[in-house]
Amino acid sequence: YLADVGKKYALLGIEPGSSKAAIESAFRLMSRSYHPDKRLNSSDSSSQDFIRLQAAKDDLLGLDPNWYTRQLDTLFAEQLREILDRMSRKILSLLDQKSYLKLKSVLAAVDKLNLVSDLVRPSLPHEATREQAHNIMKEHVRELEIEVSTCWQQRHDDALALRRLGEALASLEAVNKHLVVHAGETVQQTRRRIEAEIDVLAEKARSFLRTQKDEAFDCMLDFAMHLVFLGQILDDLPQFRAIAKMQIHRLLESFVSQSWGLDYLFELGMILEQGRVGRPRNDSVGGGIRPQDERIGKLIVSEFKHFKDVLTVVWNTRTAAT
Repeated sequence: YLADVGKKYALLGIEPGSSKAAIESAFRLMSRSYHPDKRLNSSDSSSQDFIRLQAAKDDLLGLDPNWYTRQLDTLFAEQLREILDRMSRKILSLLDQKSYLKLKSVLAAVDKLNLVSDLVRPSLPHEATREQAHNIMKEHVRELEIEVSTCWQQRHDDALALRRLGEALASLEAVNKHLVVHAGETVQQTRRRIEAEIDVLAEKARSFLRTQKDEAFDCMLDFAMHLVFLGQILDDLPQFRAIAKMQIHRLLESFVSQSWGLDYLFELGMILEQGRVGRPRNDSVGGGIRPQDERIGKLIVSEFKHFKDVLTVVWNTRTAAT
């Protein structure tokens, strides 16, 4: 119906909501062109045009001049509020998907609604929507921080805890980069914790090598277990892969100066490759090794050339002896 009324205003060539005097004046002006008595060659078509013109005038004169603009304002306001509602739902969806860059664009669009907020009554609650979104993001960050803390506490008991921690940490870093909600302190604290853990693991592993040959071989399983811990960080936390890899490399390089280093590395590689070191499975009565630790042991052997090099040397030595 609004569209039909709008066409009638257009037919008379006047603005929507024009006064009755303006409607009458426009009709008289347009009648000069469309009235059959004013045309030399009148036709059924011109007569129909005049009838439509007169009908438009009569219908518009029967309306409250402000009714049409009020209806348009109401429709405009409803559409804007629907847009705002869709934006609110989109914010929740993007947070759930952890699509922070897209979320940044949606929040910017919400801010731009203040340009049209005062054009409708009541004005758009875009500030409330923005504040609600901010509170939702703060809660989202808090949940990620709890996830990071929980995974850190479970890192020795849950083989997948470090992987979940890495994912939560990556999300916090993305939030800190793209959104106004500040998560930098948690990110830095977590980074310091993990870097300190890597240093502790490496130093403990190194302590098993500051002994005589027999003691070092007796502690091989303990040393290997610490390599597995470092390997899990290397595999599950991409943010710390370079640091963990450097520490493992340094530990393996330390055997170069030992007279028994090649034999130790050879046996160590066999233990890791055969999956004979790791934490016991929770569901294993016989104390079997967790599959994740077995996989990490094989990963270390394949990732570091020390094991391939020593295997070649030992093989050549034994072949020459026979």
